[in-house]
Amino acid sequence: MIQYRELTQIFRSLPIPENRPIILHVSDPSLEKIQGGAKTFLGTAMVVFPRLMMPAFTYQTMVFPSHGPKDNGVEYNNPPLDNQKAVFFHPLLPVSNKVGRTPEIFRNLPDVQRSSHPILSFCGRELDQALQSQSLSKPYAPLANLAKQEGWVLLIDLDQTSNFSIHYALYRGGRNLFTRWALTSAGVKTCPHFPGCSEGFNQIKPHLEKFMYSTKTASLTIKAVPITDLQKVVQRLLTQNPLTLLCDKEHCLRCESIRARAKRKL
Repeated sequence: MIQYRELTQIFRSLPIPENRPIILHVSDPSLEKIQGGAKTFLGTAMVVFPRLMMPAFTYQTMVFPSHGPKDNGVEYNNPPLDNQKAVFFHPLLPVSNKVGRTPEIFRNLPDVQRSSHPILSFCGRELDQALQSQSLSKPYAPLANLAKQEGWVLLIDLDQTSNFSIHYALYRGGRNLFTRWALTSAGVKTCPHFPGCSEGFNQIKPHLEKFMYSTKTASLTIKAVPITDLQKVVQRLLTQNPLTLLCDKEHCLRCESIRARAKRKL
């Protein structure tokens, strides 16, 4: 198993300049390869990357109307049944299981703060300004803040389908995203710019090779890329093909909706 000292050396070997902010995505099974599990992993990450952010999304707050915008990546006749399971957002609401266990462990650590978006919140340490910049109308503001500070994406045993910064790059590049709704103490709130499907994101891999640093040990595969370089690649791909990075799975409502919108514009 990987020990604290070895993990520290691995992180320090990455070409990330000192004190740059990091958005971290980690596969939960990776923690089983590390002596001490999540405690050791996050402790090491915070020593090497003190300005650390992770997604803290709460999909369990989402509700849906019986009718809504056209081509919105959802079937309105089904969600009302799921509305009964929805919960109200509050700052201490656990991170959705769909995001993984590690962000919830991170959220509960001392000195870690959380943004206030009822679906797409982030948790961070020494990144208060980035977290406070988020609003309902600007869900990607924390990532925009990291980009201004020349921040990096760090993926641990994950591929590009887990790279949430690609959603931000697509939004910044002009892709029209989706509307969702969330339960809050102030009532149901409309949440614009909800991300699309990520199942097609591995198509970006050959285009990122110039900017992506990758290292593989006996136990872990680690990828790191600057957010600004990621943005440039996505912008170029969007310019070449507005439907870039969509998946080809049957009945993917979000990707089908984006294609339908594009056809209407022709």
